[in-house]
Amino acid sequence: PFEKQLGAIDPAAFSTSFLIQPLLFIRTRPGKKDKVAARLEEQGVAHQIIGEDCIALPNTTNLEDVLVLNRDAVIQDKNSQRVFDELNPEWLPAGKVAVWDCCAASGGKSILLNDKLAGKMNLTVSDIRPNILYNCKKRLAEAGININNAFIADVAAPLSPDEVQEYDIIICDAPCSGSGTWSRTPEQLAGFSKDRIAAFSALQKSIAKNTSTQLKSGGLFIYITCSVFKEENESVVAAIDEQTELAVLQQEYLSGYEQQADTMFVAIFKKL
Repeated sequence: PFEKQLGAIDPAAFSTSFLIQPLLFIRTRPGKKDKVAARLEEQGVAHQIIGEDCIALPNTTNLEDVLVLNRDAVIQDKNSQRVFDELNPEWLPAGKVAVWDCCAASGGKSILLNDKLAGKMNLTVSDIRPNILYNCKKRLAEAGININNAFIADVAAPLSPDEVQEYDIIICDAPCSGSGTWSRTPEQLAGFSKDRIAAFSALQKSIAKNTSTQLKSGGLFIYITCSVFKEENESVVAAIDEQTELAVLQQEYLSGYEQQADTMFVAIFKKL
């Protein structure tokens, strides 16, 4: 579907993925892999360890009574776990890193970056939805992660003066079509129209333009979607590169359609 709108992915494989049930993935927290694997074995839960911290399970697996979620392991798609893989430690300042997760949603990317940085970050989270931000704060507390600041904001609009700070890293897990997850939610595909792609793209560009001004010189802006559409990905990257003080360092699709996983897009920019 929408073949002309697709980015650099395999159209046939993407379409075929709608016929195959995706897997459930968890990421073990630092130092918890052996404990989690042992618990799954003890409870007779079918699973496969597929990476250093990644475990795949049947999609219908209920883990609520098996694991201490968020503290020992987080439910997170395989490719969502990979969005910071290309984050070079040499790009980061010494000491604690000031991080703003500007569209924090459930907080999964904040937990991931915290673990990658071994907890050496001062975290700010924001979201436009009060109930979502409340749940994000609750989840981060369960994960043992301290929040330096949390606020409700529409980051598609210019920030108010009391929201203005400077950060070493801004995570922009932008609102998007979610098309990279449609094998999990085929009903979203059925009701989707291509004119919505342009609307998402405009929103993403506004968010990037407004939030990127809060980066320190030399800071990193990490743009993420779970979309497969060029207009939400490569085109947004080009606009950010042309219209802001950010220079793109790298961009890529993390293809999940042949792995029973989601497809993600990630681009890393540096402020000049």
